[in-house]
Amino acid sequence: MPYMNKLNSVTSRPKNAEKGRLMFLENSKINGVIAVGEYIGGVSGNILDEIKYYQEMSTPDYPIHSSYLINYQHVSNTNANDNQATYDEMMSYMEKYDTDKFKVMKALKFFFDGAVIDHQIMLSEPLKDGYVGEWNYDFNGHNMKTFVGDMIDYWKQGFDFYVHSQGDSSQLAIAHFVKELQELHTREDYIASIQHFAFSNDEFFKFVNDNNLHMQISALPLYLDVWSMWEKADLYPEKFLQQEFLRLKDVQDSENFSLSFHSDASNNPTTPLYGVYKAVTRKDISDEPIKDKTNQKIDVVTGLKAITIEAAKQNRNEAIMGSLGPGKQASFVVFDKDFVEGTSEDLRQSVSNLVMDGRVIF
Repeated sequence: MPYMNKLNSVTSRPKNAEKGRLMFLENSKINGVIAVGEYIGGVSGNILDEIKYYQEMSTPDYPIHSSYLINYQHVSNTNANDNQATYDEMMSYMEKYDTDKFKVMKALKFFFDGAVIDHQIMLSEPLKDGYVGEWNYDFNGHNMKTFVGDMIDYWKQGFDFYVHSQGDSSQLAIAHFVKELQELHTREDYIASIQHFAFSNDEFFKFVNDNNLHMQISALPLYLDVWSMWEKADLYPEKFLQQEFLRLKDVQDSENFSLSFHSDASNNPTTPLYGVYKAVTRKDISDEPIKDKTNQKIDVVTGLKAITIEAAKQNRNEAIMGSLGPGKQASFVVFDKDFVEGTSEDLRQSVSNLVMDGRVIF
């Protein structure tokens, strides 16, 4: 029953919005997607229009569920970066627009560093050409030094945090902030989610485990397709590509972490099983194994959970989807071959049938 998060910015290009929606929905349907998540809400500058756009994603012919996550910086910028005004606006969206197939997440999205593709990330060492990244959370008086103060009111009100984070220094910064926020106001049930998770080091895992924190990792397995491109570019010191790259097995093996996958669908195919295949095999786009110094392959069951129940938990939707059970949506996907009993190549098979709310959709 594949479920995945979608990072989509078609709303920032109104002329293409409807075409983008139809193309995405058709691709999602044939790949067995039952729910999506918009993770940069506010990119167009008009949140209410975006909410309407995603509320209308679901149709009788394809009753897909949408979760909507607002980008903190977008709202802050529209409120002259005033903390109280930003907080008041964020609170005004909570629950007011929720439907059976749409919800505004009680959460904030942040960008701590930039895109791996252009190397704008925060690493513990400079690139081989001497380049050092810059923090993205740095705007009009708000920066990494003010982050805890900026966020404490949201934390106290039960907001979850989702952070676009790539470099090992960025992952560690998130863990430190969670510890500081917990010391100021202890929460038992919080989501601190790292989105993408390209590179991470031993210090990060030790800090999370030693302080008994809980980190949700929403990884992007398709980074494995571009691993060979990064190696060929010869910009990263060896340790990043061979020791710190997409450490999914280390996440799987720790009780202080949860693992789910997303597609970053603006840029990559909306194919949940392909992400599982990448994570299970650790192969690049040419189907060659990447050069890991430690085993970072996960098992098939963990991979399947990462696109079903763990992905549902990522958006606090596990009570209605992610697995089959009393009171949950009767939504599931049918395949011809058994994943668990077969080989990793079976993860490349196509969807045979999609059933949603008890009806055959595809």
